[in-house]
Amino acid sequence: MSKRNNYVDHIRLIYTLAQRNTNEPEIVPQLLVLVEKLGGIWSSFTTEDDAFLDCLIELDLLSEYTSSLGTKMRELIIFSMATVNFCLEYNQSLMFVHVRSREIRSQAQSTSTKVQDR
Repeated sequence: MSKRNNYVDHIRLIYTLAQRNTNEPEIVPQLLVLVEKLGGIWSSFTTEDDAFLDCLIELDLLSEYTSSLGTKMRELIIFSMATVNFCLEYNQSLMFVHVRSREIRSQAQSTSTKVQDR
């Protein structure tokens, strides 16, 4: 069960970073690295969760199992991944705007120089 709890803690940590992203954009690089590991963490969590469920069944303690934990973890993972996707799209948009504004300034300067030369 401790491995299962460890994976829950990892998922919650990543989710917390994703939530903080709005107010602390400097954590985005950390979040990007951690989100890449979510697939493996999710897989390990489900393996441990299944083993935990099997133990409870063997001990006739099925009533102690809460299936909502897996659902909750999946929600946290989806939120974290969606946040990273938004950050990446937002950064790409900013880069496009930056590059485009430089092109426009360059064109304006070129046009200005041509007019002055006349």
